[in-house]
Formats: sequence, structure tokens, C-alpha cells
Amino acid sequence: MPRPKAYVVTLTETERLSLLDLLKKGEVKARMVTRARILLRSAEGATDQSRADVLKVNPQTVRNIRKRFVEEGLEAAVQERPRPGAQPKLDSKQEAFLIALACSAPLTVWWRYSCAACVDVIVDS
Repeated sequence: MPRPKAYVVTLTETERLSLLDLLKKGEVKARMVTRARILLRSAEGATDQSRADVLKVNPQTVRNIRKRFVEEGLEAAVQERPRPGAQPKLDSKQEAFLIALACSAPLTVWWRYSCAACVDVIVDS
């Protein structure tokens, strides 16, 4: 006999309508649509495996979305979390210098700054 689910999704009418509206919009990220469908199917009482099979996702994804919904709410379950991204390679002063260099007049008529030329000038200064 399967054990009871730790994170049961119970949607209010407002939350359900909000998810349905999200599905009707054409300009929503595919991951948000998948998360909304997971929550709607979870509220219907389907098993994790059947939800995963229908939506073509991993069953762990279904469990993670249910957990985020119960612990953090609807918006957190559907929206993307911020990603760290790469650290900037230049600080604002270096960036301003590089832009000024690239936009400055070339040394000769037929010459312009390439990436390699910019690097040479920055290293020399």
C-alpha cells in the first residue's frame, strides 16, 4: 500500500483560475506551463508517476513542484527562481574605458579596433 503523500496540493478556486489563465496565455515560458499543469493535475489527485508520464517530465520534478507549492505558495511553485549567472569580467570603470576606446576615432583611415586590438591597448595601459 503506498504511503500517504507528504505534500498534498489543494487549490483554491482563485488559484485554479489563475493557473488556467496562465495556460491560456500564449507568451508564457514552457517551464511555467509545465509547472501549472503539474499543479492542476496534482489537485485532481493523480499519482506522481501518471502526472510525469502525461507531462513527459521526471516524477521527481512533480514531487519538487508539489513541495514548493505547499511550502512557498503558488507564485514560487510556478515562477523561475533567480539564477546566479556568471561574475562580470570588468568593473564599471574598466567597462567605461573599453567602450570609450571602441568608440574613439581609429588610428588610421582604414583601421578600426578589433577585440584583439582592444586587448592590446588595455594591457599596455
